[in-house]
Amino acid sequence: MHRHSRNEAPGRTLPLLVGFAAVECAAGCENVPPYLERSYLRAGETGLLEPLSVKGDRGVGPFLGLAGTLGTLLEVERTQASAVEFEAKYLYNLGPGAEFDGIGFGADAAWRRFWGMERRVRPNVGFGAGYLRMSIDGRLGRYDPLGPELFADGGVDYMITSRFGIGARVRGLVRYELADDNHGLVPGAEFTLHSVWRF
Repeated sequence: MHRHSRNEAPGRTLPLLVGFAAVECAAGCENVPPYLERSYLRAGETGLLEPLSVKGDRGVGPFLGLAGTLGTLLEVERTQASAVEFEAKYLYNLGPGAEFDGIGFGADAAWRRFWGMERRVRPNVGFGAGYLRMSIDGRLGRYDPLGPELFADGGVDYMITSRFGIGARVRGLVRYELADDNHGLVPGAEFTLHSVWRF
């Protein structure tokens, strides 16, 4: 059975991610008032806590990285809003607390609910699914941690202006490990600090 190389996974995932997000943002939705910025872009630092095991070497993180999210509002009901979003993550420096180094790539899609759209402070919750793949230096690719994941999170955005803000998010997740020598559910947590632009 053919297995993808380390460079193939990001090459296939990211174009699909960008394509879905572009279509969604272009389509828009009639249930969003014209005076509201329909789409948003988040960019920030993320830290993943997750137990990784690669041929006897273990680590839990935090694995630090960069994350970018593109989302669009589907509907606005008074001061609440629903949105769909797509996120790409690049995790790096897998070494802290482990005997291995490498990089990781992830992508996910989520439904998100916002409250307080008329205020500066806008709490939100999200639910979604994604895929994560780690590439560990000096190891055969079939032992790299990888697999689909489900998650739920909560966060808050603080709008400095009507279009720019900062925020934070805490996520709980569970991933199904698909590496050749390791199968099963792996729990994890993720913390993200980000900037947000609405357009």
